[in-house]
Amino acid sequence: MKYGVDVSFPIHHELRRGTFQAKRYSDYMAGCYAKYSRGACEGSEFARKQLNRVQPPTQQNYTEQGFAHVKAPAGAIEALQRFFAAHNSSAAPEQWPAGNTYTNHWEEPTLMLSLEAREFSHEGRKLKAQVWDEVRDALQEWTGEKLRPTSLYGIRSYQKGAVRARLFAHF
Repeated sequence: MKYGVDVSFPIHHELRRGTFQAKRYSDYMAGCYAKYSRGACEGSEFARKQLNRVQPPTQQNYTEQGFAHVKAPAGAIEALQRFFAAHNSSAAPEQWPAGNTYTNHWEEPTLMLSLEAREFSHEGRKLKAQVWDEVRDALQEWTGEKLRPTSLYGIRSYQKGAVRARLFAHF
């Protein structure tokens, strides 16, 4: 059996009809249709696949493969783990736009523990600064660029059975 992009799940184009993967994808979309509407879900899917076709050529690769698998700095991991352990009961179902197909949130809601929540305002700002301070040097060395923080908004949790359909993203 062949696996990969547009074989196991549609990333750029449609799947070959009559396959197990096409049936699984059809069921995935049926869940979205039941929650929202066929038009909203298909519009989101069209936009997701279109973005996956046009976005990669506009991105700069900093390694031959376009990514690197490295261990995050221990200080950043430990700080995030402490925050999560202390506050994971405050994680709330994430709100997605109607018809959004990036995850199967209609079936398995993603949970967000927001660092920007009012109840964590001081602690969240402090954690964001700490994480940035921990990762800055490694990222700047990897990219060869002077970087500035742009976004770090929380810890997203995917539940058992969750599907994350979007391949190229800036979440």
